[in-house]
Order: sequence, then C-alpha cells, then structure tokens
Amino acid sequence: MDTLHGAVEAVRQGDFDLVLVNRILDADGSSGLALVRELKQTDEPRVANTPVMLVSNFAEARHQAEALGALPGFGKDDLYAPKVELIERLKSVLG
Repeated sequence: MDTLHGAVEAVRQGDFDLVLVNRILDADGSSGLALVRELKQTDEPRVANTPVMLVSNFAEARHQAEALGALPGFGKDDLYAPKVELIERLKSVLG
C-alpha cells in the first residue's frame, strides 16, 4: 500500500511476516515514521506485534523508527552493497 491509511488497513486485515516501510510514502508523501508509529503503538496486539522495518538511507530516520518499536531497518543503498548483513537481518525475522 502506498498511503498511510491504506497500509494501516492492509496490516489490520492481512497477515504479514514483515512490513517494509519507506521513509516517505509514494502516493501521498506522508511520513513512514507516522506509519510505524500507527502500527506499533496501536492497542490491537496482532497489528502491534507485526514486525516492521524502515527502509531509508538516513540512519537517523531508522533510529527514530526503532525508538517507535520497529526492528533495525536498512537503507536502499544496502540493496547494492554486499548482502550478507542484510540477508542475515531479514532471515532473523523471516526464518
């Protein structure tokens, strides 16, 4: 989903092993951190317990997401770097 509302509704209605969130959502330009906050601070346990990672090249944004309850994320540049660390991080969540 590419809007904050759409993404929240998708997680509420679906069953996800991991939700990857862009720092800025494509469709409406809303904050990915706002989406992380909405997902992790809800009183719906199934939604709040869904693993979330922020995808951003900005370390500060990733740290802010972690402070909101997200797992350590990664930057888009990491997709083009040696993949061992990123693969291990994803495997720790997805098995």
